[in-house]
Amino acid sequence: MKIHTITSHDVYNYGASLQAYSLMIYLQNNGHECQVIDYKPEYARGRYNFWYIDSNKKYSSILKLWPIRIIVCSILAPMRFRTIARKNRFDRFTKNYLNLTKRYRTFEDLQQENWHADAFIVGSDQVWNTDHSNGRDLANYLAFAPKKARKISYAASFGMDTIIPIYQPMVRDNLQTFNFISVRESTGVNLLAKMGLESTHVVDPVFLNSATFWSQLADKACKQTKKYILVYDFGNSPFIRKFVIHLSQCTKLPIYSLNDFVTHSYADKNINDAGPLEFLSLIKNASYFVSNSFHGTAFSIIFHVPFFVFLRRFGNVNSRMQDLLQLLNLENRIIENENQFDKWKYKIDFENSDIQIAERIRISKNVLLKCLE
Repeated sequence: MKIHTITSHDVYNYGASLQAYSLMIYLQNNGHECQVIDYKPEYARGRYNFWYIDSNKKYSSILKLWPIRIIVCSILAPMRFRTIARKNRFDRFTKNYLNLTKRYRTFEDLQQENWHADAFIVGSDQVWNTDHSNGRDLANYLAFAPKKARKISYAASFGMDTIIPIYQPMVRDNLQTFNFISVRESTGVNLLAKMGLESTHVVDPVFLNSATFWSQLADKACKQTKKYILVYDFGNSPFIRKFVIHLSQCTKLPIYSLNDFVTHSYADKNINDAGPLEFLSLIKNASYFVSNSFHGTAFSIIFHVPFFVFLRRFGNVNSRMQDLLQLLNLENRIIENENQFDKWKYKIDFENSDIQIAERIRISKNVLLKCLE
């Protein structure tokens, strides 16, 4: 089949880039012709855009007035461009590893295209999170696809356990046109069931390819030569900071911080220039991995790296993490309070987690390939 996938593939997020690549590769390895639709609307172009103002933010119309905009963007610039070196590595990964269509900047651009494909697949990542712009974008509901083409979701995610009520009719009406729906979390299955829609729970695309596949990809990046604790903290959490320092004191290992926006003063080494390949390598070669990142946790499981999970305090985005850990009987890797800091002493039975996820991977692969027959 000729297949087009659409997802958040180019937003300078490690998980977003790697899941897009993984689904594309899996489909290609199973005999399909697959291209990722290079859809990059305004809300996905802001990460390294000096003049970007989020149109969904309160007072955005005022902030976009040029005198105010100049001041606001100048204030934001030091944080926005602190990790500018990582942009180049992401851009190289996108260019070298993703088979892309031409660039589309608006939903209207997608509508005007004369598409020639047998199937369109949306997913994975938080493409249906109505708390964000992408979850309110009709492109992620394949509303541009020709009527004769198959419309499929693979491991699409709502990112949270609710849909903002005002958007529920839009979500329901568009997903009713799908030939097959699969989602990444059991909470997603429940949300769809409440709207009268059937769906299947499948694994994230990064699990469709083997640990050997990811290991070989990780080895393309420069390897750190010393043992270390790797921390990847989205929110500059004081709680994570306290645990990581405790872990470092107990293990006598240095702290390496993988940074997106914020550097961490407690780290012995701040890494500001890592792209997707470096992300894989840093996790693979870590002695311990500490994060509130879903895909970071997923790859630590794939690479059998001892990990610790911290749920995020804001954004209602923990359902995907909790679902994954529950599936593998690894809920005890979540650190919820200081009384649990000694969990670092407990080993993970990765042999058991491999067994637990292997069957789900098998089912997920069969589900995906069957709806493309």
